[in-house]
Amino acid sequence: MTYAVLVTPAAKAEIYEFIDYVANVKQEPLNADRLVDVIDEGILSLRRLPQRCPHPPENDLVPFEVRSLVLKKTLVVLYHVNEERQRVEVLGFRHGRRSPLDLSSRQGEPS
Repeated sequence: MTYAVLVTPAAKAEIYEFIDYVANVKQEPLNADRLVDVIDEGILSLRRLPQRCPHPPENDLVPFEVRSLVLKKTLVVLYHVNEERQRVEVLGFRHGRRSPLDLSSRQGEPS
């Protein structure tokens, strides 16, 4: 089964903020470009078998199931699998060393 993938505005903003940080604060624009590809490919991989990924700490903080796709050992894509609509809803993005995100208001957020 193939799922549709929806990236919420909040998740997009977190991804853009991280890429901007790498490109402009760390002054590593080539690395930022590579990270865009890694993140895009990772998110698109959720179209198939999205249940393969584990539950992050955020899962204990909300009344719906959250899973996490870890990219490059430290980048965490947080998402919910909506079986009824057969879609993956990307709810957030964070570096693995950062505190868990409050995802309580993000489920089903329109893109």
